[in-house]
Amino acid sequence: GTIICSRDKDLKTVSGWHYRWACGEKQPEVLPHWISEFDAKHFFFYQMLVGDNTDNICGCGQRREVMWGGKLTLRRKGIGEKAALQLLADCKTVQDLFDVVSQCYQNEFGETWEETMLENARLLYIGQTPDNLFDWSWLDYTLEKEFIDDEVICSTGTEPEPESSSEPTEF
Repeated sequence: GTIICSRDKDLKTVSGWHYRWACGEKQPEVLPHWISEFDAKHFFFYQMLVGDNTDNICGCGQRREVMWGGKLTLRRKGIGEKAALQLLADCKTVQDLFDVVSQCYQNEFGETWEETMLENARLLYIGQTPDNLFDWSWLDYTLEKEFIDDEVICSTGTEPEPESSSEPTEF
């Protein structure tokens, strides 16, 4: 098996085993954990809303001139982290995620929403090449959160049940 060992949050858009080592007191170690296919897509659509400051991606927002610290400066105005989590909270399928995010882009960008949304998706989606750019057809819109007795499993970073085997699990 493999495990993604990284401090780069962007890799949360890739399903599989993940590990993050500590980086100072404010960024503790995150032990090996499973990110399901749905969780990976959920994080992708979350980033589509909030953007990524480090990578200069505005998400569902735009840079606007505002007074900041007594100076006129460009700041991103748009959907923030808490609002994005609330908007996506009830989504049970990738189709639900897509529909919520599409509506937000339509509200923010009007006539240019489709081009802007696709551009941001191509900036955020991991696993494309220059001659094979992301396309919405790549997504499985039927992918769902997994539930057992009304309890969400494998969509909050929990690991799947281990296969019964006397072999030790390798990462």
